[in-house]
Amino acid sequence: MTAPDPVHLVHVHLQTLLGRLPGVLDADIDSVHQARIATRRLREVLPLVERVNPDTSRAAEVAREAGRALGRVRELDVMKGMLDNSFDRAPAAAVAVARARRAVQRKQTDARRSMVKTLESLDLPHLDRLLGLPRRSTLWPHRADVGSWRSTLRQRIAARAEAMAEAVRHATGVYLPNRSHRARIAVKKLRYAVEAAQDTTLWTPPLLLKHLRRVQSTLGQIHDLQILLDTVDDLVTDPVARAELPSLIDALQDDLASRHLEYVTRRERLFAIARACEQFAKREGRARLRRPVIVASAAALPLLFLSRRKIA
Repeated sequence: MTAPDPVHLVHVHLQTLLGRLPGVLDADIDSVHQARIATRRLREVLPLVERVNPDTSRAAEVAREAGRALGRVRELDVMKGMLDNSFDRAPAAAVAVARARRAVQRKQTDARRSMVKTLESLDLPHLDRLLGLPRRSTLWPHRADVGSWRSTLRQRIAARAEAMAEAVRHATGVYLPNRSHRARIAVKKLRYAVEAAQDTTLWTPPLLLKHLRRVQSTLGQIHDLQILLDTVDDLVTDPVARAELPSLIDALQDDLASRHLEYVTRRERLFAIARACEQFAKREGRARLRRPVIVASAAALPLLFLSRRKIA
């Protein structure tokens, strides 16, 4: 059975995006989340199909704009979910939480209206026509084409691994919101590049992806908590409710500190992951990738990534 190639993946991610649109337009939270992920995956594989269509820039921009519109709604959906959980975590701030939830719900309504208008203007159902790709891949009739996208993907993984290591190093082990946010973005970008390699069976490192997803999730929770902390003062305007704000803020800050500590315990693994990715990118001419054992640090247990690579 022939492994999926980038043209196939473009169609898969596009159909996932389109399949989620009815739920998105009905304000389904999971549909918004999954559609947003589909835009990211689509943008990740578009540079790999340049041999078939050299001009994918407009399609990438459409996917980016759709992702931004979905992201604004997703951010508010997550914020409301955190406030829902705050009733139990900060019972002394119940009134403040209720006022904040009400304000977020109003913002959600406005953001969803804006999202619908943006998505309609982008005409996503016709994005495949804009891409101009064949419905079924010709399986890259020239071997040079196969080597080209594989080489491109290796280079992207290496570059993103280097960028992630630098962002994580710059973030330090002390919580600095902006630096933590940049580290999260770098981890996310590397994850989607490695997922593309796995989807095409170029490289199948399941443990590596598992760790990337876990760290990305933790950094995402930190980012979401920080946004709520930065916003909550503006959300609660009632004098009675504002008297409870310190209790709510304390609960959110405690949660953030706990999440950051969780991230710090996994931080060295990210450097190990970066090295594994760089080693993979250097093994372009080999038929198989041996199992690398990567020591995260002198104090940490060795981190074993079971990795396989197929070359057609």
